[in-house]
Amino acid sequence: MMGARVDPSDRALAVARRNVAASTNCVFHAASVDEFRGADPAAVSEAARAELAVHRDADTRVRRAAAERARGLHHAEQLFGTAVFRDRAGDGTGIAAQDGAHAHDGDGADIAGRAGGE
Repeated sequence: MMGARVDPSDRALAVARRNVAASTNCVFHAASVDEFRGADPAAVSEAARAELAVHRDADTRVRRAAAERARGLHHAEQLFGTAVFRDRAGDGTGIAAQDGAHAHDGDGADIAGRAGGE
């Protein structure tokens, strides 16, 4: 005889309740897909905006710093990455560049725009 079957969602809810026990703004629902009425779209939008606000300042700083670094790069490096990145990533053939070799785009120039051999 098999033991009592425990619904995994009951276990998941128990873990979630423990993890956010100190929070007062959490609501838990145990329902089948057919029974669940879903979340209020306005409440979901409000929660998403609140989450974005938490990260907005840090995200803006990171993006501005990345943009400043990119302004100093050649246009091809802005698109395809710097030589250090390309050397680690390889040239698209599945073989990483060796000994300072550069990836070429077929016209005799590497992707940074330098003529072959430079």
